[in-house]
Amino acid sequence: MELSCNTTELCRYEYTLTLTLTHTHSHSNVDSNECRRLFLIGCLPCQSCQEGAIHNGLRGSSTKCRLYTPFAVCIISKFRYYNALKDCLSCLLVLLRPTRQADFEETIKEFSAKLSLVPLPPPGQLHVSFNLRPIHVILPSREDKDSPIIDIDLHLPFLCFPHTTLLQVLSFLLQEQRVVLFSADWARLTLVAESLLLYLQPLSWQQPYVPVLARGMLDFLMAPTAFLMGCHIAHFDEVAAETEELILVNVDDGIIQSSWSETIDLPAIPLAAAESFMARAEGLQLHYDLEMCHLGAGTDANALRCQRRDWQTRLNTQIQNIALELVVNIFRGVQDFLNHEHRVFNSEEFLRTREPADQLFYKKVLDTHIFHSFLRDRLNRKRDAFSRMEQNTRSHAHR
Repeated sequence: MELSCNTTELCRYEYTLTLTLTHTHSHSNVDSNECRRLFLIGCLPCQSCQEGAIHNGLRGSSTKCRLYTPFAVCIISKFRYYNALKDCLSCLLVLLRPTRQADFEETIKEFSAKLSLVPLPPPGQLHVSFNLRPIHVILPSREDKDSPIIDIDLHLPFLCFPHTTLLQVLSFLLQEQRVVLFSADWARLTLVAESLLLYLQPLSWQQPYVPVLARGMLDFLMAPTAFLMGCHIAHFDEVAAETEELILVNVDDGIIQSSWSETIDLPAIPLAAAESFMARAEGLQLHYDLEMCHLGAGTDANALRCQRRDWQTRLNTQIQNIALELVVNIFRGVQDFLNHEHRVFNSEEFLRTREPADQLFYKKVLDTHIFHSFLRDRLNRKRDAFSRMEQNTRSHAHR
C-alpha cells in the first residue's frame, strides 16, 4: 500500500486528499502474453511462474500470475485541512493493513461515518481535537470569519527558493502573470502554491488555479488568461517549447525561467518593501531539528507530534506577519486616495506618491483583478489584518 497525499482545488471551494492502495489478485492459466496485456491496462504483474502440471496423465503447463490493481480513497473537504486530512488517511492506512480484502469496503464506511461526525471549530482560539487511532488529529480554527484556515507548513517555499526568487514569484502573481510551477513531487506543487497564495492575504487570487495538472490537461496552459498551475517536472521541456508567455518556476531547483526569452523583463516588487521582507525573513528559524536539538529524545508519539505542531504554529504566525507586512508596505496609503461617497480610487494621485523606479510595477498591479478585489474591501471599510497593521504602523512609516 502506498500513501499519496495531494491537495487539489476544485471549483475554488473543495480540496481532496487521496490514499492510493492496491488489491492483489492471483490468476491461474494465464499465459505470458495475457500477463503483459494486463500490465499495459493497469493490472501490474508482481510475479509470473510456469509450473508443470499433470492433467489426465499428460504433462502440461499453466501460468499463475499475481496481479495488483490500484484503487483510491479520497477525502473531500471545502476547507484547507491539509495536515489534518493527511493524518486521517494515515490512520485509515493503519486500519486497512490487517483488513481482509472482503472487509475493505465496510472498514472504509465505518471510518467515513466517524469522520463525518467531527464538528468544525468556530473562528477564534478554540481548536477541535479528536482521537483517530493511533494518533490525535487537530482541526485548527481560523483567526476570524474572514481569515483563511492555515493547516499547512508555510515555511516550505522559504526552503525551496532564495528570498529574492520568492519575491519574484510573488511579484508575478501580483501582476497576474501566467505562472506554472514544476516539481518531481506532486504534493510539493500544491503545498507551495497554497503557501504562495496565503502570503498574499488579504489579497485573494481571482484567476484560474489548478495546482496539479495531469498529463492530459496540459492544454489548459494555452488559456489566454492569467493563471497559477502546476505540472510534473517531466513535462517542463514540452511546456516550455510549445507554450509562449509563461513564467516557469522550477520548485525543486528554486529557479525561474521564461518560455519566450532568456530574461524576464517584468518589474520587481518595490525596493523598500522587498528589503524589509528579506531582513525579516533572515531571522526565521526554518529547521525544526536544529532548533530543537537541545531537547531530549521523546518517547510518546502524540507528545512529539504536539511539540512539532506548536513549533510549526509559531513559525506560521511569524511568516504570516512578515508576508502581511510586505503587502502593507506595498499598498500603504491606498485608503488615502479613496472617495467612499462616489466609490472611486484616485490612481493617478496615488502613483504620484510612489518612487519613480516603482511606477511600472504599480501601473501593472493597479489594473489587475486581484487589486480590484482588494480595493472593493477598502471601499467597504473592511476591518481585516491589512487595515489593522496599516493603522498600527502608520506613524512609524511616516517617521
